[in-house]
Amino acid sequence: MSEFERYFAEVVRKRRRDAIKLIVVSSLFVVAGVVIVVGPGHPIGLLCLLFFGGCLLVGIAQLIGEERLVGRVLLVAAAGATAVGCAFCALLESLGVPVIGGWRYAPGFTIPAFAIGALFYGAAAVIGLIRLVRFVRGDWARTPARSRRRRR
Repeated sequence: MSEFERYFAEVVRKRRRDAIKLIVVSSLFVVAGVVIVVGPGHPIGLLCLLFFGGCLLVGIAQLIGEERLVGRVLLVAAAGATAVGCAFCALLESLGVPVIGGWRYAPGFTIPAFAIGALFYGAAAVIGLIRLVRFVRGDWARTPARSRRRRR
């Protein structure tokens, strides 16, 4: 085995370990979110469930491989789930339901923070969906027609 092959094998093992760590930690937070939603019924559990559910999907996508169709679909689903979670929490905060309670509760901060999160993750979901469609159609590696015209 050459030095390059050993290095590549080590990189692959490290990515796999990192993906497994992300899956384990995210799963713990997803379970905690379910317990919080089902038990006391606090809305922070829903945020925890959706956000770390998205992280769990990202970990599974990394384990499967982002170059596969299933991995790409999971990444789009993760961004969409996180965007929905942030948008829902921004809506709850704007209706007066405190998602983050206690001494840290500040609607002037939490509503914009959740809205910005929904905006960024929503944009990531849309961009990921566009890239997914291009990947499925097979034209993801081609340069856009506009940039081909400029080269001539």
